[in-house]
Amino acid sequence: MGKKVAVLLVMSQVLLACSIHDHLHPSLQPLKVEWATCNVGASAPEEAGTFFAWGETEGKTLYDWDNYRYSTPEPQMTKYNFPAGAAGSAVLEPGDDAATVNLGEGWRMPTRADWDELRLKGIWSKEVLNGVPGYRVRLRASGESILFLPAVGFYRSAQLNEADADISTDASGTTTWHKAQCHYWTSELWNAYCPNAYYYGMDDSGYGNFFTAYRSYGMSVRAVRDVK
Repeated sequence: MGKKVAVLLVMSQVLLACSIHDHLHPSLQPLKVEWATCNVGASAPEEAGTFFAWGETEGKTLYDWDNYRYSTPEPQMTKYNFPAGAAGSAVLEPGDDAATVNLGEGWRMPTRADWDELRLKGIWSKEVLNGVPGYRVRLRASGESILFLPAVGFYRSAQLNEADADISTDASGTTTWHKAQCHYWTSELWNAYCPNAYYYGMDDSGYGNFFTAYRSYGMSVRAVRDVK
């Protein structure tokens, strides 16, 4: 009898939780993915980690079409090269996903939907962590801090761009920053022009959106895995 009561109690708690979640505003519902605490290749949240060309799984010193894994020098794409305007978006295969290859099965590069969810359900604020500018992300529902995304720029050829920040402290002791930007790859190809892929970018104003860039550019990767 005790076991039946216990089972019924657990079931009622699950149903209650589901009911509560169903009636919450979308911005207050739990995240569907778990975000890694550091960039791929980093050992601390404020570290840049490895800069990856889209579809490549190792870092390098030159990010150009001449040494891009899936192009000829012209450039012509040799993979993920469907016609411009084709329906849908190509998504990286696990063997070309920097998160999966470097962190293991279950981890992957985020899709646009994953970034959109974080944008909706997170409160983003500028912060300087151990001298590095970036964005602190807290859950809108609880205020819990779940991420720090360093604003460390991106590589074009051998040049690091948009990584220099003006860091200042006001009279109240609050430290803030300007000029640097966040650039994080998604796993999705831009279907209007196959040499480009989507990334999520944020500038110092707090404005974040999806943009596209040449797949040969080197950008940070923040991994996710689905919540089970």
